[in-house]
Order: sequence, then structure tokens, then C-alpha cells
Amino acid sequence: MGQHGFGFNLLAGSLSSFSAAATVTLISGASLGKLILGLQVVDANGGRPGAGGALLRELGYYVDALFFGLVGKSAMESSPLSQRHGDRWGHTVVIRREAATGAARVSTALRLAGVAAGALVYGAVLAAFFIGSAIV
Repeated sequence: MGQHGFGFNLLAGSLSSFSAAATVTLISGASLGKLILGLQVVDANGGRPGAGGALLRELGYYVDALFFGLVGKSAMESSPLSQRHGDRWGHTVVIRREAATGAARVSTALRLAGVAAGALVYGAVLAAFFIGSAIV
């Protein structure tokens, strides 16, 4: 862990991951994994998720991931739209990319731009943590 403790590294990694995931969801509705699997996140009306929906959805991941994802799996099994807690809080749904209509349809270029932007945000937030800690 070097000069930083576990708590610092956990916070830096968590905020970097959260920021990247929210950025990708907001821009393209599809993380790299969703892109590969042909999935996309849309809002409850079938459009692209807004900033609030993307943030709440990604915050919910930290609850849904508890106990090796069993919390999220349980929530999805009890939801008619297979939504995990984060999706319910953010009013989002994960759909097959082909089912997206209207404003939710995203070009391949924008999907790749979203993934690239997420990677840049991840690196920037992580760098800010470590550069900031070196200054202090």
C-alpha cells in the first residue's frame, strides 16, 4: 500500500470508480461491459439517463454489491423490470441495446467516447487524490 493507508486507498479507488461509472452512464448509457454484452441503461421513460439518475444509480451499486452481490440479485428478482436498488433510486432500467428508441439510441462513436471519458475521469480523480496527498 506504500505510504497511504487502507482507508485512503479505498476512498480513492471508490470515488474514482464511482465517478467513471457515472460519467459513462451519463454520456453513453453503457459501460465497457454493457457495450460488450449489448446492454444499455435508459431512464424510466426510455430516454437517456440524466445526471441525477446516473449518480443515484451508481451510488446504489455500493448497496447492491454487498454480500457478493446478493443484495442486488435479491432486488432484481423482486422487481418486474429486473432493477437493482440503484436502478430504482435512479429511475433507470438496463435494456438490450436494440430495444433503445428515440433519444436513447446512441451511436457507436458516442459509446466509445463515453467509455474513453469514463477512463479519463477515473484517472483524473485517482491522480487528484495522490497528487493532493503528496502536497499535504
